[in-house]
Amino acid sequence: MNDRDREIDSWNQRLRNVADDQYAKEREIRRQKQLLDEVDYVHNRNNRLFHELGSTWHRDREMAVFLDTQRYEYQRQHFHVVDGMEEEQTRMEREKRALMDKESDYYAARRKVEFGGEQA
Repeated sequence: MNDRDREIDSWNQRLRNVADDQYAKEREIRRQKQLLDEVDYVHNRNNRLFHELGSTWHRDREMAVFLDTQRYEYQRQHFHVVDGMEEEQTRMEREKRALMDKESDYYAARRKVEFGGEQA
C-alpha cells in the first residue's frame, strides 16, 4: 500500500468516526426533543390540576392565595427548565452543524488526495 492509499484510508477512517459522532448527536437531539415533549405534557396536566383546584377552592381565600402562590412558583420553575432545555437543544444543533462541516472538510481533503495527489 503506497502513501496515497494510506492517506485515503486515514481520511476514510476519519469520515467513519465523524459519521458515528453524527449518529450519536442525532440520537441525543431526538432524546432531547422527547424530553421537551414530556415536559410539555406534564406542564399541561399541571395547569389543568391548578385550574381544577382553583375551581374547587376559590371561595376559601387562604387556599386561593396558597394555590396562586404555588402556581406562580411552578410557572417560574417550568420556564427555567424549558429555557435550559432550549439552550441545550441549540448547543446540540450547533455541534451537529460543526460535525457536518467537519465531514465536508474531510471529504474535500480526501478528494484532494485522490485526484490531486496532494497530502492534506
